Amino acid sequence: MAGQTLGNIFNPQKNSFGFLRFILASLVVFSHSFVFVIPDYEPLASLSNGTITFGTMAVSVFFIVSGFLITRSYVNGSSIVHFIRNRFLRLYPGFWVCLLITSFIFAPLASYFLYNDFSLATQNPSYTSLGYILHNITIKIQQTSINNNSGILVSNNSLWTLYYEGLCYIAVAGFGYLGFLKKRQYIIPLTFSFIIILLIIGHFFPQYHVFSLFVPWKMTLYRLSSCFFAGACIYLYADRIPYSPVIALMMGVLYIMTIPMGITEITDALLLSYPVLVVGFSPLFAWTDNYGDFSYGTYLYAFPIQTLLHHAQISNYGLVVFFIASLSITLIVAIASYYFVEKPCLALKHTKKKRYLHTS
Repeated sequence: MAGQTLGNIFNPQKNSFGFLRFILASLVVFSHSFVFVIPDYEPLASLSNGTITFGTMAVSVFFIVSGFLITRSYVNGSSIVHFIRNRFLRLYPGFWVCLLITSFIFAPLASYFLYNDFSLATQNPSYTSLGYILHNITIKIQQTSINNNSGILVSNNSLWTLYYEGLCYIAVAGFGYLGFLKKRQYIIPLTFSFIIILLIIGHFFPQYHVFSLFVPWKMTLYRLSSCFFAGACIYLYADRIPYSPVIALMMGVLYIMTIPMGITEITDALLLSYPVLVVGFSPLFAWTDNYGDFSYGTYLYAFPIQTLLHHAQISNYGLVVFFIASLSITLIVAIASYYFVEKPCLALKHTKKKRYLHTS
């Protein structure tokens, strides 16, 4: 392996990114299981004084992987139009079907578990099934739950990250259109560095409210986009970055050491990106791609399914039983989502279209 770079090692047809994404989605399910079974405890939250959970760490890694793969998608694509179409087909159809299923299947089921009644007529006028669809249809989540007058019927506390993912897609399209992904590539690491500086200032000097730069939602944007751009930078400079599992291991250990310090919003991108991508480049679990990619469906459906299981009092049987039940049922739904919604829509990416002018 001496002298090899990440660019030499990466095989687009044979890697473990599909498997890694599913593990990350499962880690989010595991983290959310504590919400329903042991609400005041989560292992990483306890270790880091509440600055990170297994779920938030998994989301950061999602964005690192996405930054690498989405940047590659643009650079190797034929046009910005095709890029936008492909991102739309990947993100929206599965999301919209999830909104419908949550509103008109999960919400009535929750009502039945709680009140022995499938009716939607008793829903709180401010949190109805129809409102859940209309308020969230653009992918910016403005209504997280469907309620009746007594409380929450069903909720989904995972979907909020998709809005930030969409913003990162738009950023890639913009940078690509301006030619920054093929020629003036140094703009991308400069952007990454600027975001890291904002994170450092916002973390250590939160009292500086200059232009409202450090309000919570913007800090979340900086954290996730820093991870995304870390992945993008590694893709653009992969032929210059040495491949070393030893360096990856050392960076992983160093990251773990930063968890009790409460600075992972800074170190997620700086220390996790290289080891994550080295793991993803491995062909060890490439065979799982033969069965499909169930990570998106798992991420979409897990939380509302966990809400239903909680209403059905499965959480009373303890964390292990609740997690296994959550993941098992979610996987069944995710498989259905992949084969009946996501895969048919993704197939449209390969339909023959007239050639568009290449803009970058």
